[in-house]
Amino acid sequence: MVAESPYATAVALGGAPPTFVNTKQVDDQQRVQAYWAYTDIYNNAPSAFQALLRDDGDEISRRYIPGARTIIESTNSYLARDLAWTWIMSDTGEPAEDAQRLVTQSFVDALFRREEFLSKFGSVKRWTLARGDGMIHVTADPLKAEGTRIRITELDPAQYFPIVDPVDEERVIGCYIVNIVLADDGTTQIAQRLMYRRVMDEEDAAAFGSPIGTVAVQMGFYALAKWDDRYPLTEEDLEGAEVPTRLDTPGNQLLMAGMPLPSQITAIPVYHFRNRRGGAPGVFGVSEIQGVETVLGGMTTTMSDQDLALALQSLGVYWTDSAPPVDANGVTQDWVISPAGMVELQDGKKFGRVEGVTTVEPGLGHYGALRSAALETTGTPEVAVGTIEVTAAESGIALAIRFAPLTSKNSEKQTELGGKLDQFMHDLIHGWIPAYEGLTPDERLEAVSSFGPMLPLNRKEVVAEVTALVQAGLVSREWALSYLAKTLGLNFPDDMLQQILDEQAAALDVVGGRLDTEAAPPEA
Repeated sequence: MVAESPYATAVALGGAPPTFVNTKQVDDQQRVQAYWAYTDIYNNAPSAFQALLRDDGDEISRRYIPGARTIIESTNSYLARDLAWTWIMSDTGEPAEDAQRLVTQSFVDALFRREEFLSKFGSVKRWTLARGDGMIHVTADPLKAEGTRIRITELDPAQYFPIVDPVDEERVIGCYIVNIVLADDGTTQIAQRLMYRRVMDEEDAAAFGSPIGTVAVQMGFYALAKWDDRYPLTEEDLEGAEVPTRLDTPGNQLLMAGMPLPSQITAIPVYHFRNRRGGAPGVFGVSEIQGVETVLGGMTTTMSDQDLALALQSLGVYWTDSAPPVDANGVTQDWVISPAGMVELQDGKKFGRVEGVTTVEPGLGHYGALRSAALETTGTPEVAVGTIEVTAAESGIALAIRFAPLTSKNSEKQTELGGKLDQFMHDLIHGWIPAYEGLTPDERLEAVSSFGPMLPLNRKEVVAEVTALVQAGLVSREWALSYLAKTLGLNFPDDMLQQILDEQAAALDVVGGRLDTEAAPPEA
């Protein structure tokens, strides 16, 4: 028996499949369809829940509960916090000296500020959780001024289609980045395809005029779903399209001819972050909300039903065995029921109010069960979404236990994020910067990523613990000051320890002088 696709639960929601992906590429069709479904669920779009809700013909009156956003944002709040870089020398693992790293670090800092890298990384991180995959794309424009040529952008994974090694589906040897643009007629959609391909052998080297081990790039324009020649498709499945006039620029003409990236660049410049391994065909991730789609839809259904029940209980539903009212001409009219109004009935007829739902407690219990199921399945504890008492927040051990499901899953995610960030920084420092910006860093220089603690730091407990260690004689005061400065961000002056010793000596002098005075014999 073949296992279901990891995208089956999202595809079952009934969204439209992508028209720009060839129908023979089933995995890619479902993957892109799943991205769109999870994006709509995160955004709480009514269309995302249509397959899960009763068709009452009234989308506006439903209460769409943003359960997916609660899960994503709660997880994201504790994931990869306070990204920082440690600059080291790769041959020794020791911190790099200022002279070795200062110029490169200053350049990278300026690049990250200009490209708003931290903001983009935060967005990639969030959408990696929501969709299952997130990507960063590095490009460069050699026509711009030196120092401003490199560009870092967030790439929608629905545009990314990897070229995998035929004998190892987890090894990516190239990719297509597909962007849908309009032809010159302003209505026809065509595919703009940017290809990156590792130069693997002499045939590739001859085709792209690039040494083996480097990367070639080429742009092309194709009919909407006729841009793909990856297995099981071939070159015969390609159908070129006329280049739109506005995109027939000198820069694009170079790309359309095909060209090698500079020899320093040896990796495909798309950095792929996966939320959870397991997506098809082996190189993709899985959304954080995969498998709980129906539960999230059930939450919306339950709350919509309760909202309707409360409205009906407030307004009331009425019955009568009397004929409807008529006007002076005998034309049937609608009933008018309003405060201080009067209902006129035929003789002997009755009018009453239907006794419906008098409490929504069962519904609230059902909603709570659905919500708990969604949170538990995704490893998102109640405490992570803000449901916590002050007394519990003060207990470090209790808090750590309650956070354990979240910290466990986020530790795995941070391993993925950190590894890709380190690769990204290595390629940036030793590939893109020397190739395009005229700066050649020391070949041993590396930047290693790190993240801050996931859980909120209890500063009071840290100070108490360090104080106890000092008083027990297990650590020195110098170490204690250094640890507190690093952990709590306290800014101690360089001579703080000496100031403490001087103050203690002065205090002892005062006490000693007082004791000497008290011990002196009285004057005769």
